[in-house]
Amino acid sequence: MLHNTWHHLKRQRLALLGGSIVSVLILVALLAPLLAPSDPLEQNLYQRLQPSSLIHPLGTDDFGRDILSRIIYGARISLRIGLISISISIVRRHLAGALGGVSRWSQRHL
Repeated sequence: MLHNTWHHLKRQRLALLGGSIVSVLILVALLAPLLAPSDPLEQNLYQRLQPSSLIHPLGTDDFGRDILSRIIYGARISLRIGLISISISIVRRHLAGALGGVSRWSQRHL
């Protein structure tokens, strides 16, 4: 079954691209402490609004925080929000399906 699924996915280039993007996002979120060049919450007002450099590849924000580090750690939050919203959607669909089944059952048996 897994072999058939993989074979089907290989022909769907957009699905493969989407899966690759999600895989990279998960990997970045898991490895955030190793990948981030600095603490995303550390403020240094003397380095605020710095342009791209070797120390800060994407520069710094208004409070001197490293933007790349904030994006890397932001992947964790994005994944958490995505998983929560998917979980809520799954629960709602299951409840709607169960209520629809009860409704159909009650119409036939009552």
